[in-house]
Amino acid sequence: MPDSQVDQMLKEELGVDWMNRFQEFDRKPIAAASIGQVHKAVTKSGQTVAVKVQYPGVAESIDSDLQNLKRLVTYLNLLPKTMYVDNILTHTRNELQEECDYVLEGEKQMKMRELLKKKKGIIVPAVIPELSTKRVLTSDWVDGV
Repeated sequence: MPDSQVDQMLKEELGVDWMNRFQEFDRKPIAAASIGQVHKAVTKSGQTVAVKVQYPGVAESIDSDLQNLKRLVTYLNLLPKTMYVDNILTHTRNELQEECDYVLEGEKQMKMRELLKKKKGIIVPAVIPELSTKRVLTSDWVDGV
């Protein structure tokens, strides 16, 4: 994602002065995936964190993408008539919308952290709620392999 898009997304999610919430923010992502990328940063309090930023428009494009898929599958007659395409697409839409909801992801991450806190060798990073929104998820930085 270009710097301008990262900046715009963080302005929308954390406020116009988002950079004032950090001592450092590495603009070069350390990881990227299908719906977002992760940046290493240091908070004002000196805590090193991972900031996951969703690509713009991902959540908004789900419905139109699925409608296009339905048209293609129907036109090409790729699935048997006995398959309930609308049910499959409804389930897929719900799953994709959940995937795009970083608040929900953060809640699940904290639940998993609690469940696994006594397991040796497993670390689930804590979410930083004041730096997290529906499209930005900030958590402890954990070094690993």
